[in-house]
This record gives sequence, structure tokens and C-alpha cells, in this order.
Amino acid sequence: MSTEQSKAIAPRYIEEIWTDGKLDAADEIINEDFIFHGPIREVDGLEVFKQFVAAIH
Repeated sequence: MSTEQSKAIAPRYIEEIWTDGKLDAADEIINEDFIFHGPIREVDGLEVFKQFVAAIH
């Protein structure tokens, strides 16, 4: 992935997934083997990440 592609995805990750809770955006921009390293816990895998975001919202 190029730097420009990463720059385009970062705002979507923050705005659509975390701010708006649009989990369908996660399917578009995150790989199945994604690992989220958060301050509270680590979340392993896209589906578990989506459950984690949904629980926060």
C-alpha cells in the first residue's frame, strides 16, 4: 500500500468506524487478520474488532 493510499484510508478509519460506528466501512478498509492494539485491550481479527466497536457505540 502506498503512502497516498494510507493517507486516504486513515480519515475513513477514524471518522466512519470510530466516530460514526459504520462497521461496513471496516469490511472495506481492514484486513481479516487486523490486530487492534488499544489502551484497554488487544483485539485480534476483523470480526472481533467490529464487535468491540459496536460494544463501544
